[in-house]
Amino acid sequence: MDYNKYIFVDYNNIQNINIDNIDENIKIIIIIGKNKKLLSIELIQKTQHFGKSIEWQQIKNNGEKSLLDFFIDYFLEFFISRQDNKEFVICSKNKKLDPLIEFLQNKNINVKRIEEFNQTENKNTFIRKTFEHISSFWKNLKVIQKICFSTIVIAVIV
Repeated sequence: MDYNKYIFVDYNNIQNINIDNIDENIKIIIIIGKNKKLLSIELIQKTQHFGKSIEWQQIKNNGEKSLLDFFIDYFLEFFISRQDNKEFVICSKNKKLDPLIEFLQNKNINVKRIEEFNQTENKNTFIRKTFEHISSFWKNLKVIQKICFSTIVIAVIV
């Protein structure tokens, strides 16, 4: 399956995962430490129908809190090296990942860190992308083209 977006979840510090608005074009890797004993049965049941689109990766971290960050780094770099023009999201409250994210962003890689899983919801993706395309289109027009286009829009409205 070819995914448009990859989400890496640090389950040790983000347990509130709402997958109701996730579509089939998103790959979610939930990384959990071996010492984590309680999981939401409701979440597990909801993730079952996604099949391979959602992976649970349990990491033996021997009590090391920051060890999961290394695995997030690994998965991120693994998928970046094999995918072009994809979106990568790290769902973690750990700000220690920010220098890596900034480095990758400077290399024109679409990656960001969020602290709440609900920030990944796709309800307004179409609207947001439409406005981004319109904005990009407008920025690329010359002044005379903008004047002509504006005149036509005003004429149609009137």
